[in-house]
Amino acid sequence: LKVFASVNEPEIHAKYLPPPMLCNLRVRQPNRQAKLPAAYINQIKRYGDAVTFFIHGYNVGLGHLGQFPSAEELGNKPAYYFNAPKPEEVQRPYLHFLADDIEQYANTKLAAHPPHWKSTDRLPKEQFIKQADEKLNGKNALSWYPNVEYYLNLAASGQDELREFTRWEDYSRIVGVTWSGSVDPSMVFFRAEMYANEAGHQFALILQDLIKKDIQINIITHSLGARVALSALNILGNHPTFKEAIDNLIMWEAAVADNALTENYTKEHNPIAMELFPFAHRAAKHISVIASDEDGVLGGDYDFKRAKMDSFSGLLGGAYPKKYTHLASDSFFLGGGLSALLDYYRDNDMAQYIGLIYQDSRYNGGLPIHPNSVYARGIKEKIRHLFLTEADEINRQANEKVIPPLDSYHYLKPWSHYRYFYPDILAHIVEAFCDTLFNGMATNTGVRQALGFVADKYTRNKKSKYYDAFIAELFGEGILSFNDQTIEINDDKYPYFLSHSAMRDFEWRDDTIQSFRIFDLIYS
Repeated sequence: LKVFASVNEPEIHAKYLPPPMLCNLRVRQPNRQAKLPAAYINQIKRYGDAVTFFIHGYNVGLGHLGQFPSAEELGNKPAYYFNAPKPEEVQRPYLHFLADDIEQYANTKLAAHPPHWKSTDRLPKEQFIKQADEKLNGKNALSWYPNVEYYLNLAASGQDELREFTRWEDYSRIVGVTWSGSVDPSMVFFRAEMYANEAGHQFALILQDLIKKDIQINIITHSLGARVALSALNILGNHPTFKEAIDNLIMWEAAVADNALTENYTKEHNPIAMELFPFAHRAAKHISVIASDEDGVLGGDYDFKRAKMDSFSGLLGGAYPKKYTHLASDSFFLGGGLSALLDYYRDNDMAQYIGLIYQDSRYNGGLPIHPNSVYARGIKEKIRHLFLTEADEINRQANEKVIPPLDSYHYLKPWSHYRYFYPDILAHIVEAFCDTLFNGMATNTGVRQALGFVADKYTRNKKSKYYDAFIAELFGEGILSFNDQTIEINDDKYPYFLSHSAMRDFEWRDDTIQSFRIFDLIYS
């Protein structure tokens, strides 16, 4: 680490933090990560044999780290200005810059580039704030981790108000988990779900190693990151060795079905056999669902003032309920349907059968092959044989190795959140897959509402047709809890998690923060 000084500044005050910890579960890597590096393990042991993971959500690229601001960008001219290195020439910080620095950066930019019209509008300043946030704090996943890490430390510090962290000697790193949640085109949501299942399978191997080392594990997820965690726990929970091996699973705005945790496997509202994680609850001591009915991505929110995408998708009833509609999943133009599956299976024999259906459909004026024709039945039988043969081998390995390696899954890779394929579940997978190939998802889109939007509104309501006795039992036993993210003021309830990514969207919104102290409520 190089430190610059000058004769005018003889004293240097430095804060040394432990190195950041990242876990890369993105697909198509030459070597998939099955363990955390030894240096991480040593660092975790210094934290008292405890680790917290944070898993980002859907449509989040890897991005880049931020950088230190220059003195000029903050409107300063320090004594060591001469010959000082440029921000891009020094080590990038893995730390979150706060409102004061962001505000100072924006004000300096605004002073240098004043608007050409007289207006009280905040638009120019908000643009500079956004620019400052990306430059200083980075972008996408590599920006999320320092942000969440900083505020978790701030919340754990016990301060009455979450403003600025000062107890640097107690600062702890979390492990940021990145996975292939950013697909192209972004509307093909089910492809990201398949990647989440793959990432979860690999994550289970990492958790298995930590469990063997007697390390306490907490997992925090956002959005579709919940599927990554639930996939891992579904694998661990299917083996008695890992009963209650995870201390806490905390799911923020979970983009999974509201009955995802039920042990009662069902075909209903489970169109591609990927909605449920019937063994996941067994692996955790406690599961917290943090939901908000103000989330315009997971469900309907009709407030035009919501941040970013929420205002648009919320007015249309939310994006999640439409994840398997024709436009999102079956459109060839958008890369969905058979074309997405063809690309997903491009390296194995399944591709030839999907290719036959894809080509025949194209040359038949876009009309699907009749699913009950002799030709279709022949293809279905070959697909069924591939699935059953592979399931037998995976089940054999599950009995020998506890967790079968992910490279054992070829045809069943979309369902790699299972370590063992029971006959009824396997039969449903075959049925659902063939139905999707020949009929498309748009004919069978009865998905449940998102857990991060409705929480237990239906599953614990005995008058609801969606009442689930098992989920009600988990709640009654204290294994499962729900938080609706509201605050009570004068006997009235007010929501404070006002968008799908409120822990980021409202950080610089002074008006909102001053009203309810959003960050204090969210993190504490």
